[in-house]
Amino acid sequence: MKILFIDDDEARLRSARALLQSTSLAVAAAFESDTYQVDKRLAETEWDIVVAGVDSPRSMGAAALRDLETNYPTIARLAHSKVAAAREHIGAHMFLPQPFTGQQLRQALYGTVRWRDRLGSASISQLVTGARELPRLPEVYEKIQAELNSDDPSMHKIGQIIQADAATSVQILRIVNSALYGLRTEVGDVVQAASLLGIKTITSLTLAASLFTNSDLDHRFMKTMWLESLQVGALARRVARDLELHRSEIEEAQLAGLLHDIGDFVMFQNWPEDYLAVDPASWAQSEIDTFGATHADIGGFLTAVWELPVGVVDAVANHHTPLNGRYPDHPSPVTAVHVARALLDTEGDVDKADLDREHIQRIGRTPLLDLWADALHEIAA
Repeated sequence: MKILFIDDDEARLRSARALLQSTSLAVAAAFESDTYQVDKRLAETEWDIVVAGVDSPRSMGAAALRDLETNYPTIARLAHSKVAAAREHIGAHMFLPQPFTGQQLRQALYGTVRWRDRLGSASISQLVTGARELPRLPEVYEKIQAELNSDDPSMHKIGQIIQADAATSVQILRIVNSALYGLRTEVGDVVQAASLLGIKTITSLTLAASLFTNSDLDHRFMKTMWLESLQVGALARRVARDLELHRSEIEEAQLAGLLHDIGDFVMFQNWPEDYLAVDPASWAQSEIDTFGATHADIGGFLTAVWELPVGVVDAVANHHTPLNGRYPDHPSPVTAVHVARALLDTEGDVDKADLDREHIQRIGRTPLLDLWADALHEIAA
């Protein structure tokens, strides 16, 4: 394993060197604090991981990670920062706190490689590339993103953009006026919905609603999948809130819940007979035997291609396997979507739910499972 450490703080680089030595890992490592030397290292050597210190979105480490994402996508990216909000701006595969221990570094290095290898595996790439048709980011979603990135974004303009897509607009109003969101007053238009729910929530709903509403796939299949996605998205948001996740992570959990089974969409769209032949009793192995990947793998790959937030990609890719996520020992959007999907599958029966009990135990949230089961019944009412 070849690891390049990047940091404009020399003291932190020295500390990282000492911690790496304490792990006794058989790795080749280099440590750089100069931008020119970093560029030279990247050009001359094939690195497995880059570990970057990030003090702000404009720091050298942050710039290096953005460059890696564009020019060296096969290199795994690990960031460490004291600033929790840095996760929203930096496209790293995994994050470490500052300061971190040798054991945390060891776990993060291996976790980062697993994360990169899973999403970047040749089999998934070839499978998705070989598909006849892939769902694309809806035009209405791209228009919203353009408005959000403008110099003076307007809530009213975003509402107008959504209302221009009649089918999506109708779906959103149905959703926000349902038990899923429990608003006290009936919402009459999308602009009002956006002001009540917030930009990120209305944007997430627009993305998912447009994907499902404008599909020409079998109506019954899409209706079932859409209803399940809405319920998982709503419950994942509730779970994330109870886990006291950061606001941005709560939004990621909801969006990941809405899109968690987008891999099923791809399978059914391109290989309907094979998809319907998957054995539900052993779906994971059956999907791997048939497609070479699971629907979660494909969903993770697709959301990564769409450049959705890393937390969304992580939760979609690992909603059945939270111990494979970026934070197996900590609450995250992966936890929220995993719990929501597992409880939905058993209609809230905690004892029968296919939960990763080890993950739930590690994060110390087992006592909340009954509470979340009750929340599902409220949402589904």
